[in-house]
Amino acid sequence: MEANFDRLRTQAMNIVAIPQHYRLVMEDSTPTRDAVNRSFIWEDPENKEWTLEISLDLTTGCLVDMHVDMEPNEETNDRADPKGMGEEARKIADGFVGKHAPDAAGLTWIHTDDSRRRITYREEAGGLPLPDTGCEVTLDQGLGIIRYRHHPKSAPTPEWPAVLVNEGAVKEQLLCHTHMELQITALSPSIYDVPGTEDEYRMVYNPAPLMRFIDAVSGRDCFGPEHYALPSIHSLKVDEGPAEAKAGANRSIAGWEQLLGINPELYELEKSSDDGERIMLQYRHIDDLEDEPEQAALSVDGYMKYRWGDKLRNLESPFKLQIEKTTGTLLRFHRDDPGKEQMLSPLNRQQCWVKAEGFLREVFPDYASYLRLEVDKDDLEDEPRSREFFFLPVYMGDIPVNGERVTISISTATGNTCLFSGVSYEMLQQLAEHRLAPLLTPEVALEIYKRYMDVKLKWIKDSNAQRPVYRLIYELVTISRSEPPREFVNRKLRYIDARSGEPIWGKY
Repeated sequence: MEANFDRLRTQAMNIVAIPQHYRLVMEDSTPTRDAVNRSFIWEDPENKEWTLEISLDLTTGCLVDMHVDMEPNEETNDRADPKGMGEEARKIADGFVGKHAPDAAGLTWIHTDDSRRRITYREEAGGLPLPDTGCEVTLDQGLGIIRYRHHPKSAPTPEWPAVLVNEGAVKEQLLCHTHMELQITALSPSIYDVPGTEDEYRMVYNPAPLMRFIDAVSGRDCFGPEHYALPSIHSLKVDEGPAEAKAGANRSIAGWEQLLGINPELYELEKSSDDGERIMLQYRHIDDLEDEPEQAALSVDGYMKYRWGDKLRNLESPFKLQIEKTTGTLLRFHRDDPGKEQMLSPLNRQQCWVKAEGFLREVFPDYASYLRLEVDKDDLEDEPRSREFFFLPVYMGDIPVNGERVTISISTATGNTCLFSGVSYEMLQQLAEHRLAPLLTPEVALEIYKRYMDVKLKWIKDSNAQRPVYRLIYELVTISRSEPPREFVNRKLRYIDARSGEPIWGKY
């Protein structure tokens, strides 16, 4: 049955009060391919940041998604922080869900997160929530609904198993397969429960594998060993040669342009900016035309062009680069121009690596001192690719630096470097100066970690089955013994400090 767009628009306009001066800037079926929703966006013409977004199911007309970013109401938001308004907030949310969620009567598992003013509604089985069911509702300080998201159920409600594997046996099984890996990581006070206000690099032990899922009926791991296997890491060797200058330290902008193949006869600098730490440069074709095809009024494409046109055009720039100010090194390079020099036959992965390593020698001369090459089994498959990607994690000696790696992409057609994503050379120098070393052994760190390990039952949705089904599993969790238990909140123990033995907890 063909959707009645006029009816859906009228329905959307009656869900919440839309200020009279707001204008409709998008109305289209989404996603663009295989559309299932009708989506609307209203905007304050005096401030593009104040918007109201609503999506309705094309077939049923039910509210699927609502996102409200409107100017705060001073009268209602002058209230004290509503920690004591739980009952009122719950009543408002219940009424909204009862009106708009078609399965509201079956959403019997309800959880309130006071810190975020968010209430979650789920179907349940055996007292445990079923993922990808129900909805979430978020309220502002004035107890207005500002977020709503409904999840259509796609798997049948499961029966509680007649027999479960012993919890203690599962815990022992997980303990036997857990080990501690030494790494250097940046601890941010906004993410981790650590003192101070600035990020700090510390040497820590990381439990591995961090997540395991054990079938609560069979006692077997839900995934095979290959699921937890990480890519192998190989050291890099370079031929001994004359000492080279530090990466890019004395290279001018013109020097970078020459090295990176930015021909001044074909390209010109379009934008240049400086954030105090990096210089960012963006180029365009000299003969670029400004004309762009017109987009249909109110369409998704038209809205994207209107709202983020400049940023989208930035993505299409033929060359972009970032240079670290303190060291003069290349932090990032992106080439969107494919180049005209086509190879007689596509380069294979090894040939692309030769190109990538040559690029590294130019922009990061002492790369072999800090980087290793990651080799995944998929990389060894002999299949044609338009680009070959190489990932090089950062190491200080034999110790990995968590979250820091270099990425290089080579075009198999031209041999050009399409992408280089580097790391701060200043950060590498600082880490090298500190020469961090552990005081604890992995075995001692594991004994500390074991004090906080536990397991809990949880439903997961198996979407890999022929038809999606729910499976009951034991999930590895960590529990702080010094805090009162909080139901359905799992603040994870992330690391053990490799020098002090201090447990380092995530904030969320």
